[in-house]
Amino acid sequence: MTNRTETAERTDLTDLFAAMIAASDEVCAAITAHNASRREAIDRLRRGDTMRSILDDDPVAPRLDRTRRAMAQLDATRGRIRSAVMRTLLAEGMSKREIAEMWGVSPQLVSRYTSNGSKQTRRRNRQGG
Repeated sequence: MTNRTETAERTDLTDLFAAMIAASDEVCAAITAHNASRREAIDRLRRGDTMRSILDDDPVAPRLDRTRRAMAQLDATRGRIRSAVMRTLLAEGMSKREIAEMWGVSPQLVSRYTSNGSKQTRRRNRQGG
């Protein structure tokens, strides 16, 4: 029998996994676009174009920015999934030690990922604020 909380947790996990897939797809698309531009640059260099003319026609910064944003989104999503999965495993009866062994981390790290407070709240509490 599944209660509403379990259903909500499963929905959250499903949404997080979908977000991770979308973030992974964006990373792949950004890298693919970057590689296409590199291939074009190689072809132009072989034809004798200058690096300056290549970069004038196709600036690197926007592609790098897109790749950085995509990687940051993927990393943030991975962190949210890790915490949600670990909280779910705890709710399903696994111990922090068992979860730590499964993920190859310490039980203290499992505690950190499964605590309810945000990083900002924990930081303020440590600083006495």
